[in-house]
Amino acid sequence: MIKEIIVLSRLEAELLCYGVGKPPENKWILISICSPKDEMIKTNNVKNQLKKRGCADWISMIFDDVTKQIYNKVIQIRPDVIVKLFSKKDAQLIIDFIEKHKDNMEELTLIIHCHAGVSRSGAIGWFACNLLGLDRNKFLQQNKTLYPNKYILQILESLSGMKSTSKDEYKTLFN
Repeated sequence: MIKEIIVLSRLEAELLCYGVGKPPENKWILISICSPKDEMIKTNNVKNQLKKRGCADWISMIFDDVTKQIYNKVIQIRPDVIVKLFSKKDAQLIIDFIEKHKDNMEELTLIIHCHAGVSRSGAIGWFACNLLGLDRNKFLQQNKTLYPNKYILQILESLSGMKSTSKDEYKTLFN
């Protein structure tokens, strides 16, 4: 079962993967979020490093840190720029991954990374914390620099049938 959620930047996740720093005591699973211009976890070398460091499973995803409003403006002004908006399909992959591991007999740590470890991974971390019924205060204490992408959070909460994080609650928690 997932007992802990850690949100990291891409650099912190890479350092963890390559042996700099102590991995979680439990086995861990990873949600890796990249932008279209970044490389996903796809080489055998990276996969072998993850396994060697105790990573039991992972998914790699590509989407940008944008809201639908910003996405629409960007593609209108700069149609030559590649921008990938978070989708319901992306949300379902994340929900399925969390659901797959939530009743695991072993204790797991869920590690989520994006470029800065603030917005995209923050939204997924906050969502996972609520979906799994983990201690929200502990999650926020362990992940102090979060500013979750509201668009990503909204899609995840809506698709899962969870109660949405209200504007007031969001402001209190993340401003």
